[in-house]
Amino acid sequence: MKFAFPIYFLLSFFTYAIGYEYDYIVVSFQWEPATCREPFTQCRQNPREDFSIHGVWPTKYQGPLWIPAPTYCAGGKSFDRSVCDLRYGDLRNAWPNMLGENFRFWKA
Repeated sequence: MKFAFPIYFLLSFFTYAIGYEYDYIVVSFQWEPATCREPFTQCRQNPREDFSIHGVWPTKYQGPLWIPAPTYCAGGKSFDRSVCDLRYGDLRNAWPNMLGENFRFWKA
């Protein structure tokens, strides 16, 4: 049950992306202890012995060489912090920013 919220949260991205032209969605996870062992890295919290979400990027093939590239949503909806506030505890556990402030990380 530990992964129920992250899975539902990620599925909401897939549902949102259906109306857009993406070839696939890149989902990246991080092993928290490894993230904090990188040279010159100062983690702001103690890492758990667990994976957490690093990022989710809608992606499509671009260019004549079919090089995969993230599709940024520059003209789309603006970041709504109130949505994150409602699920802050779940987001903090599933998608923590090991190196800085969570809301800035989620907004990017």
